[in-house]
Amino acid sequence: MPKNYRIISRGTAVREARIKSNLSPEELASKANISRTTLSQIENGYATSVETAHRIANVVRQGFEALFEIVSKNSGNGDDPST
Repeated sequence: MPKNYRIISRGTAVREARIKSNLSPEELASKANISRTTLSQIENGYATSVETAHRIANVVRQGFEALFEIVSKNSGNGDDPST
């Protein structure tokens, strides 16, 4: 099945949840089993996988829907190389 969607952070929701959880970027990245660079990209609006989004949501104890949104691949602004 073709992947016609992207999963992106709802604005600054991931960054805000990380800060409210008193986690540094390095701590959240480690607990979510992703690199610090990947976390930075996600916090800045780059697309991620469903799996990674759920791991981040679990670490900061927030619902997936509160942190991420699913958008059409065609609705991007061109900044995300994964589109």
